[in-house]
Amino acid sequence: TSVAADWHLLPLWRRYIAVGAAAGLFLGGSTAMTMAVAQTRNLVQVFTNGTFQGTVPANPEILSDMRRTAVAFRIPLQLIPIHTQLSASYDWQTVAALPVSAAAIMLDGHPLVYTQDLETAKRVLQRVKQRLTPSNLQGVSAHFVGVVHTSAVTVGVAKILTEYEAVQFLMQPPAVGLSGRAMSFTALQSREGSVMLTSLPAPTNGDGVPRLTETLQPLLTVATIAKVQKTVTLPYPTKTEKDPHLSQGVVRVVKPGRPGKAVQQVEEKFINNRLVVQRVLQQTLFRQPVVEVVEQGTNTGVASGAWLWPVDSHFITSGFGWRMLGGVPNFHPGVDIGCALDTPVYATNNGVIEEAGWNSGGYGIWVRMSNGKGVESIFGHLSRVVVHPGQRVAKGDLLGYSGETGFATGPHLHYEVRINGTAVNPAAYM
Repeated sequence: TSVAADWHLLPLWRRYIAVGAAAGLFLGGSTAMTMAVAQTRNLVQVFTNGTFQGTVPANPEILSDMRRTAVAFRIPLQLIPIHTQLSASYDWQTVAALPVSAAAIMLDGHPLVYTQDLETAKRVLQRVKQRLTPSNLQGVSAHFVGVVHTSAVTVGVAKILTEYEAVQFLMQPPAVGLSGRAMSFTALQSREGSVMLTSLPAPTNGDGVPRLTETLQPLLTVATIAKVQKTVTLPYPTKTEKDPHLSQGVVRVVKPGRPGKAVQQVEEKFINNRLVVQRVLQQTLFRQPVVEVVEQGTNTGVASGAWLWPVDSHFITSGFGWRMLGGVPNFHPGVDIGCALDTPVYATNNGVIEEAGWNSGGYGIWVRMSNGKGVESIFGHLSRVVVHPGQRVAKGDLLGYSGETGFATGPHLHYEVRINGTAVNPAAYM
């Protein structure tokens, strides 16, 4: 009794000696103990402070002496009967639930995994953080999302994982087994968003053989903030100008652009090695982008707006309508504009060239073009043309040069307008 009363007064080093002595009393290598172990099939496992010390015969006197010694030295003692031959109905849960001192890795107050001690738990967290942090970045700031810490606990011995097992479990929770008996751990989400664990029977393939469950995401999340310097190419802007001389849909580069160059200080945020956010903190420009200028055609081949004169000369030598030609009445379907030989001839409005070349009906070399909506414009007695059938032209585009080909008495331009095939006074179309 006095020994028990004075235990708490002993120095720490003397308590260690006392515990060692008690363990010697429990599991000393005496001849009697050795013979008893060899001769019996009924055994007892001995745990002190949750630590397995060894196995002794299930002898009432031995067990009684051990209990008295444990009481005297205030040593927590657990005695678990076992047998050398186990029946099929042996209760493994009793063994798995043996209480031992351990360390828990906690997330937001909920345990995720258990290790043998706090130092192991800290190493597990370091390895998990390292694996969930990009390895190619220098000077990064990485931290766990949520409140992650370690705590000393007492749990059943079967719940404790080795350092390697704990890292693997936190990174990729699989179906795991305990001493040959299939167990699986499933991550469950609480109302607060914290991850908790529960053990469930492992699924099987139908023949009793356990199979792995679907792989889960890491139970811990690491956010990494890195600041990096990048040389980037800056795209050049494009300026588009409308051009009625180009066919609709045609784009022509007038002035090529050139990309710029800059050095950027960029903040990057990763969640479990995956880039989720980039933010430019600072940019130093060392080559300005050059604007590209392009022209975009708007000519649909249909006349629009005001019409133009076909040549610079406005001198009409013969008007539209009936006239006397050689003493004989003659209908003139257009107007003749007096001009020098090889005077440039221009399109009076947008259109599509239908014919360009020789005409055997008296027009000589001519251009006939459709201006859309049934309107056609004709340019006759040319010396040569610079357009071709099917070409889309805009008002003011060069068609050719004036001449005196065909039925002509001198150099001039015959200009004619037809609507649905019938010649009309071209005065409104020039």
